[in-house]
Amino acid sequence: MKSANRKDPQLRQGGALRLKTRQSMKAYLWIAPAILLTCVFTYYAFFRSVFQSFFLVNAKGQNGSFAGLRNYIRIFSDLEFRAAIVTTLRFAVITVPVSLALALALALLAGKKRKLSPIYESMFTLPMAMSTSVVVMIFQFMLNPSLGVINRWFGLNISWFYDTKYLLPTLIVMQVWMNLGFDFIYYLSAIRSVPADLLESAEMDGASQWMRIRKIVLPMISPTTFFLLCTETAKSMMISAPLIIIQTALGNSTTSSELKTVIYYMYNSAFQRNNYSYAYAAAAVGFILTFLVMALSFRFEKKGVYYA
Repeated sequence: MKSANRKDPQLRQGGALRLKTRQSMKAYLWIAPAILLTCVFTYYAFFRSVFQSFFLVNAKGQNGSFAGLRNYIRIFSDLEFRAAIVTTLRFAVITVPVSLALALALALLAGKKRKLSPIYESMFTLPMAMSTSVVVMIFQFMLNPSLGVINRWFGLNISWFYDTKYLLPTLIVMQVWMNLGFDFIYYLSAIRSVPADLLESAEMDGASQWMRIRKIVLPMISPTTFFLLCTETAKSMMISAPLIIIQTALGNSTTSSELKTVIYYMYNSAFQRNNYSYAYAAAAVGFILTFLVMALSFRFEKKGVYYA
């Protein structure tokens, strides 16, 4: 009996370990499709682009002679490509903080549940459900030089999509509007998960609303801020779709020569000029540039992110 009693804890421990292993395997099986898709469409594409960038590639995508660093030297000697890097960084530096700040402000205002909460929450998240082409059409209607509501309301005569002086600010506003719903829903969920008794205790101790937000809410939602910072930075660094739609659907040729991002330069090299050698090199530079910016974002995690 004594030996049986000694074995019982071991048997129970072994059974618990097997149960934990099965649960872990089940969790990995659930995320396996996402890992597979990420590997195929992100990592494979990246390494494939890097490999191809060292060759002269013909219009059919077939490798020719080995080029070494010649493709990279040529694109970096291209003034358009250097301008595209600057435009991409400017776009990200402005778009990301503005998107996060507006979404956070709206989420703080909508933090408490009210009768009308479902209505304005749906309104704020509406941009998330729209495709880029639909957003471009909406802004085209609003910013039309002759019939657009913005020019009519403010008495302006600006060609927002055709004047390169206003095209980048227009794209920034469009991207911020598209980011707003995604960022808002995450911030709203994080703010509503802050313990109410903690905020009430701080209020009873005399803390103002701003003090409660700064000392309690912002630190507790900092993991959400970090996640959104990384997500929006990656999206902003890889921006290309609005420019492509503007050029093809609206017939705007100014973007092809005067305003580009790195990914748009890649698209233009491949599909407008049939220069796949430049396109692969530009894609590799775009990936690496995004990685470097993301690495800087992770430095923020060590100093400004607090995990409960």
